[in-house]
This record gives sequence, C-alpha cells and structure tokens, in this order.
Amino acid sequence: MNIKETFRGIPVVFLEHHDDEDSIPTVAVDVESLCTKAVEHLFQNGHKRIAFVSAPCMFKTLTDRYEGYKKGLSRCGLEFDQSLVFFDDLYMSTDFEECKVAMEQILKDHTFDAVLIMSDWAAAAAQKLSQERGEQLAVIGFDNLPFTEYLTPRLCTIDQNSTQIGE
Repeated sequence: MNIKETFRGIPVVFLEHHDDEDSIPTVAVDVESLCTKAVEHLFQNGHKRIAFVSAPCMFKTLTDRYEGYKKGLSRCGLEFDQSLVFFDDLYMSTDFEECKVAMEQILKDHTFDAVLIMSDWAAAAAQKLSQERGEQLAVIGFDNLPFTEYLTPRLCTIDQNSTQIGE
C-alpha cells in the first residue's frame, strides 16, 4: 500500500519510523539510544549477564531497540550471547497472565542477572516472578505505562514520552 496515494490530499505524519515512505514527515524517538543507555545503566550497577526480551523485530522500532541492546553490550565490553535473547509474539500482550506464563518459561532456568524487556506488562510479570522466588533480578521495562507507578517496588521503565509524541 502506498501511503501517499491512499491519503492523497490529506496530511499524514508517522509516529514511528516507516521504511517504505521516507518522504512522509515522522515523529520518532531514538529508541536505539534509550536501549543502549538502559544496558549501560544495568552494567554500571554491577550486572554482567543482561538478557533482552521482545516481540519479533517486525517493525523498525523493535529492530532499533534490539540494535541499542547490542550496542550497549559492546560499549560495556560485554560479549553478545544469543542465548540471552528471547523473541516471542506473547511479549506484545497486554494481558498480565499471558505475560506471566511467557516470562515463567524464560525465568525457569535463567543464567542472567538483569533483563531489558520491551513491554511493561512482561517486565511487571518478570519482576513479580523474581520477587516470589526470592531472586535478585534487575528488570527494566519499556513504555512507562501508568500502571507501573503502582508496583512495589516500582518498575524501572524507559519512558519514550508518548504524550509528547502525540502532541
């Protein structure tokens, strides 16, 4: 589908990067940089085995987040380990129980001490599961959804300023 042809005469602005239409104005956040900084933050707090959890990289923004994770590892002098990368469609779910089931599989026999998760829902599930097990697992989510302020302890999450983007 050609966006310009479909919406001829109607102003269009993308709210995320879109590879097919370079000439359409876009408002986007540098999510690669945000994920790089998140990995650096975890490393500075003593974490050496940092996992990455995301839906499959079917959109540029997800690919950019993954690239930011890898760049963060490199900047910290950490080796990239494919066994610490988890992709599944379930991590796009906004159903806490679905996310909890998915995270249980990852956390079952995990060998990492920190995890960067591209969903606050899945990050909240990971944080709850690690608390229940008495494990020390650093968790960073993504989106800074309103519910995260009610979690105890509060979830560390990346805020991409969605309200400002919309404005």
